[in-house]
Amino acid sequence: MPLFGNGLNAYFGIRNWDAGTWGANIIGGGNLSGGNIGFTGGAAGQFVTGQSGIGSLSGTAAGTAISYPVSNDVTAPTLGFETKPDAFTNIDTATFTLSSDKAGTIYRYSFDGGSYAVSNGVINRTGLSEGQHTVAVAGADPVGNLSLTSYTWTTDYRPPTIILTGNQPPPFTNMTDDINFGTTESEPVTYAYKLDGAAFGKNVLTRSDLLSDKSYSFEIDATDRAGNMTAKLFSWTVDTLPPAITLSNVPPHSPMSPRPASGLQSRISIRTGKTTS
Repeated sequence: MPLFGNGLNAYFGIRNWDAGTWGANIIGGGNLSGGNIGFTGGAAGQFVTGQSGIGSLSGTAAGTAISYPVSNDVTAPTLGFETKPDAFTNIDTATFTLSSDKAGTIYRYSFDGGSYAVSNGVINRTGLSEGQHTVAVAGADPVGNLSLTSYTWTTDYRPPTIILTGNQPPPFTNMTDDINFGTTESEPVTYAYKLDGAAFGKNVLTRSDLLSDKSYSFEIDATDRAGNMTAKLFSWTVDTLPPAITLSNVPPHSPMSPRPASGLQSRISIRTGKTTS
């Protein structure tokens, strides 16, 4: 004796197997129309077949009391996603695990506005194009109460572009000015800095950061909200010492006369000890 409906109008599909007029006693109220006995109000009920002596209904003897539970459940199931992709991701696959607070919920889903298809509670998508995507889910409980939910996320496969501002160092510098590695980006980006391979907490270098005259490297790592990363590396040499000048082949001369003696030929060599370019 199948029951269908959501408790507001629950009908027993019973046909009149005997000719003539027949009736039924519905405990708790109800109606009889078109060969169906309907319970309104959803209370658990009982009906008695063939009270007018019409005979049996569906093989049931006249006067037999038949009880059947009727649910008054009109609450739609609460749907959720136990697993889902991040709101921004650089992965071109997506797996959804659906959940409901009602046992026996039947799921259908639509991807990016397409037709609905039946799901067993798990949705898998592969080869996703870059951009925004939406999965819409419909879930119906065993008595027909329906709920809808959806989830939207964005796939992004391109690393961020680092645009540098400020004064970057020349290949050689005496650190008379601070070095500022400014960065700009159109989307939210997390930056990390490394000085000579070690983590560094800022993007401005001062003389106190570079105490030794030597070669340095500075790396900027930028990671966007989808997990894409790009890096830029700069190298330069700090040199704060002036060149040392060494004279050789200096001719003898009198303190009273800065010029060499008449006819004396000489050549002065100057060495700085550094190579300049």
